[in-house]
Amino acid sequence: MDYFVDPIDAKFHWGRTSIQVAFTIFVATETWLVPVEGWFVDRFGPRIVVMFGGIVVAAAWTMNSFASSLPMLYTPPQSQASVPEPSTARAWATR
Repeated sequence: MDYFVDPIDAKFHWGRTSIQVAFTIFVATETWLVPVEGWFVDRFGPRIVVMFGGIVVAAAWTMNSFASSLPMLYTPPQSQASVPEPSTARAWATR
């Protein structure tokens, strides 16, 4: 996210701190939802969960590309963090 902070700040003048809140929301949401993600992988299998996760992440990135206000920038990280990363699914699947 740091790579994109300066260009976003140059375009919208929101300030680095306000832009970095989006990353903070993602990290906070991701860490608390890992047990739930693991349950989904156990219940439905890694292939389905990662496929669904890829769709949600693609939607979140698309939403971020259209963000023109801070609330619009803050919403996609929450949805993106709600699905497991491939590494999480792989860790659960190899137990």
